[in-house]
Amino acid sequence: MKKILFPTDFSKNADNALDYAIDYVNQIKGHLTVVHIYNTPGTTGSFVNVDAFMRKEAFQHMVEIVNKLQTKLTKGVTFDRLVEGGSPIPTIAQKAAQYDLVIMGTQGASGFEISPFLKKR
Repeated sequence: MKKILFPTDFSKNADNALDYAIDYVNQIKGHLTVVHIYNTPGTTGSFVNVDAFMRKEAFQHMVEIVNKLQTKLTKGVTFDRLVEGGSPIPTIAQKAAQYDLVIMGTQGASGFEISPFLKKR
């Protein structure tokens, strides 16, 4: 079974890329992993737990994606999701090594460098 990694920043471009990922994984009857890595900030010096806020917001967005997947994936296709804090680029690049293909939008995050993901297998 082909394993597809779909990193998302919940942007409009990521949503468009998700439609493509759904179509593709349906065609190959593969497995889709949707992942969101949110930047973990340093201490803010406030009483607000920024990490908990970002995690909660990410999970809320992920529920929307899961709802979409449940209605659009065909029989035989599986999926899972992952939300975690960290540095998005190196974390996603590290996870990508465990997958056959990465499908993602490229315009959502400003200053995003795609080169860590480009390598031959």
